[in-house]
Amino acid sequence: MPSLVAPTTHVDLTPPPIQIVVGVYLRGLRLAQRRTLEEAAAAVRVRVTTSTISRWERAESLMPLQVLEALLRYYGLERAHVQSLSDAFPSLMRGYRLLPPSRRHAEDDEPREGRWDLWTDVAGDEAVARYTAVVRAANEAVFFTMGRIPPDYRIDEYRAALIETTPRHDEPAAGAPPWLGRLPHNADSRRLLLLLDDTVLRRPVGGPRVMAGQLRHLLRLMDGPAGAAPADIRVLRSDRLIDAHHLVGEVANLTVNGHRLLAGMDSMPWYRNRSRRARAVHDSLRRAVEQSPGHRDSYALIERAAEHWENQAAATRRRHPGEPHLRVVNGSVGCRP
Repeated sequence: MPSLVAPTTHVDLTPPPIQIVVGVYLRGLRLAQRRTLEEAAAAVRVRVTTSTISRWERAESLMPLQVLEALLRYYGLERAHVQSLSDAFPSLMRGYRLLPPSRRHAEDDEPREGRWDLWTDVAGDEAVARYTAVVRAANEAVFFTMGRIPPDYRIDEYRAALIETTPRHDEPAAGAPPWLGRLPHNADSRRLLLLLDDTVLRRPVGGPRVMAGQLRHLLRLMDGPAGAAPADIRVLRSDRLIDAHHLVGEVANLTVNGHRLLAGMDSMPWYRNRSRRARAVHDSLRRAVEQSPGHRDSYALIERAAEHWENQAAATRRRHPGEPHLRVVNGSVGCRP
């Protein structure tokens, strides 16, 4: 399978991250409320065509601030939320320009991100819902993680254990914004690659039994020859990964409506592109893909880890017959009712 992450040898002129994310958000709100492009065009105070609305949703042109605010109000967002997005959105009046504004510091020669190169979404549950919508909208994605298995690959017990023990959620809880549940998935063909640092296989989220079940689920997704399996998952040996020092935690390289975008989740979702740092992270992902083992070797590594946790679960049952299963979370042992 060819690399989904191409080398970066040219200046990146993609739109700012917030423009891409807000475009996906506006389209999601419109589709969830079953509004047409014609209705959206009629909702703004300036005269626009349906093709203009479509270009704004695809971040192919920059919408005026007053139009953004009018659309958000039309879709029923609260005033404070409308103002928050409007305050962070680029405009020519705020000094936005097409070329990346990143420069190097004269003193330490470290990359510095410009005002529009990085956006951190601080809107709580709505921010997490937007993060999910952007990932779903991507036609291509390379997702690297050294902490936890991503949402679309989880079993219910693994998900429940994460929600119980992890303060940083990367998918909406049960009370997610209703628009996300009504948002249709991308129907186009998608190319997705999941890169798992091998530390993920060694972290017993939910305890040995749950972890074994989660890894067996990954194996079922990988069943079939390379290129024909439902999921392309590769395991990166952390002791062999070289020259990819920008990869820490979780980061996804996405292609959304033809635009490249880096996305990740720390205490809240973040997005970046255009800057030197973004290109460095992008190139580290490309090198990680090139260094990753193939389908068969990755399958064997996950299968070996699944067998290890199955043996651990069996040993626990032998030591504590008739007692509730023991669960290991973040190195601590506790009973699972």
